[in-house]
Amino acid sequence: MYVRVTRSAKKMFTVAAMVGSLFTGTVFTAQAASFDNMFKTENADWDCSDGDAWDEYCRTDNGYLTFAIEPGMTDTGDADVRASLREEYGPTDLEVHEHTGNEIEYDGSSETDIIFDYNDPSLPAGILGIAWCNDATSDYECDQHYVSFDNSNSDPWKAVVCHETGHAVGLTHGHEAYPRQSQKDSDLGCMRTEGDEYDTPSWTDLGSHNVGEINDIYVKP
Repeated sequence: MYVRVTRSAKKMFTVAAMVGSLFTGTVFTAQAASFDNMFKTENADWDCSDGDAWDEYCRTDNGYLTFAIEPGMTDTGDADVRASLREEYGPTDLEVHEHTGNEIEYDGSSETDIIFDYNDPSLPAGILGIAWCNDATSDYECDQHYVSFDNSNSDPWKAVVCHETGHAVGLTHGHEAYPRQSQKDSDLGCMRTEGDEYDTPSWTDLGSHNVGEINDIYVKP
């Protein structure tokens, strides 16, 4: 059958063919919103480490969340990134600020937390976005994440922006949560990975469960 899945523990959307037995032995719970999907969990227990594309995400290192947008997307794409950060993450206990020009820090002690880029690296067809840690500060925190959007559309869907930003602050997929959840559990909001509804509001929104997960970890400065 054809399903929308992620590859390994990565944080990307892709369409792939797979047999139904792939998830044999995986137990999903039916307990709505009674799960932990903030890194680390018992099912997302890798150690945060420096990497590049296709490596793991962790979670950002403080509640003062800065981001920057690299050149390459259209004005509409840039606006959608800003809107998702403002509308979905702004109301949480994260304090969101955009870095532009000389404000953008790629190294040192005050790195910009999330660098959004387009097609860097070039992503295979069908993958809409990835996020990975570039500078780990502990086994669970990262000073700077990179996010790259797909190679076929320079205007990323807001759902993908919301999803990849979620990984950069530590939110996991359903099968990485504890207890494990369906990949398309509605409580996951934009962190869902199965389905074809990424342009609908329920897939674009962070959702109350994820807001609670964020607010349990971060303290607004």
